[in-house]
Amino acid sequence: MAITRISTSGVYGSKYSDLLGGLPGVMPAPTAADPGTGTSATVSFSTVTGSTSYTAISSPGSFTGSASSSPITVSGLSSGTAYTFQVRGNNAAGSGAYSAASNSVTPVIPGAMELIATGATTGGSTMTVTFSSIPQTFKHLQIRLTGKCFLAGSSASANVRFTVGGVTNYSYHEIKGISGTSSAAGAASQTSILLASSIWPQIDAPTYNVAGIILDVNDYTSTTINKTIRLHGGSNVSTGTFGSILQTGTVVSTAAISSISFSQINGGGWQLTKYSLYGIRG
Repeated sequence: MAITRISTSGVYGSKYSDLLGGLPGVMPAPTAADPGTGTSATVSFSTVTGSTSYTAISSPGSFTGSASSSPITVSGLSSGTAYTFQVRGNNAAGSGAYSAASNSVTPVIPGAMELIATGATTGGSTMTVTFSSIPQTFKHLQIRLTGKCFLAGSSASANVRFTVGGVTNYSYHEIKGISGTSSAAGAASQTSILLASSIWPQIDAPTYNVAGIILDVNDYTSTTINKTIRLHGGSNVSTGTFGSILQTGTVVSTAAISSISFSQINGGGWQLTKYSLYGIRG
């Protein structure tokens, strides 16, 4: 029996002609998310009566995926490209109309890094570099410290301390080696984390040495766990002498991190250093 279109008025977004023909109704707009593969997206939606399966389609690209329930995985996407998705219901009579478009999502390859900001120190006995208003859109953070530095005098200490905005409780442990000799140290209930002071170049001005450190801050957006930092670095402590270090630390706070500071103290060292803050995708 032929079905004659009798109206284009909507009932829950569906046309009367669709309903009379037994087709699924039009669905609400779905919600898209990046599952972390870099080439796919998950599309979540509310089911509608009369559907036995569902199809999601991307824009751009018209990549599709199907499932009998929410969510649907749409594969074949390009990392770094923004996509929206529409979903329709299907049954034995055919397919309903596609929903309105979802939110936009951009799949990113896991571990992909993006430069957020940079900072630098120049000279002086007290210097601070602060990264504030850190975006909460990454999984982890990484800070890279590279540069030249010197001590103002033979008795000065090249100390830089790591702090997170609003947090005053930290612990850390380190294993370091200088000139073939290794040692370990640690401290709990500290007001900051002392970063690799004894392996940084410690020579008098105006001589300069080069050093580098990579520091990871894990799960910085979490609001349920304390945050862990991991550090490794090395430098030429003096002519013909090299130092290396592995260090872990805990930021004793479950609050998400939105501000990080590096502060030089005790009158020397770590001058002329560049700090680069990166976000790491989950």
